[in-house]
Amino acid sequence: MNQKPSAAPVVLSGITFGISALAAVCAALLLFLTVFGTGSGGPATALTNQAVFFVTAVVLLTGAVWLFSVLGGLAGLIMTIADIALRRFSILWMPIVAVVLSIACFIVSFLVF
Repeated sequence: MNQKPSAAPVVLSGITFGISALAAVCAALLLFLTVFGTGSGGPATALTNQAVFFVTAVVLLTGAVWLFSVLGGLAGLIMTIADIALRRFSILWMPIVAVVLSIACFIVSFLVF
């Protein structure tokens, strides 16, 4: 009797990868905002709507990157350990990529913020 393997580990690994991908999207938006800045800079210190938007967006995106990086990294680490323990080597790449992506996004957000 051949039993079909459970789809739950694949789904959980996909969710872990998805959370880490959200962190990567937020980190990319954060890098985009900091590279292109608020437009016309200069020595003026006026508080404009554009500057307020920039600061608010950077803070919110940094928080999102930290949240998704921690969640994706921890879930990926747990899934990696579980996959190794249960010898599910065919899907082992997904949680490992999620952990690496989470760590990279966390480092990027610290460098930008």
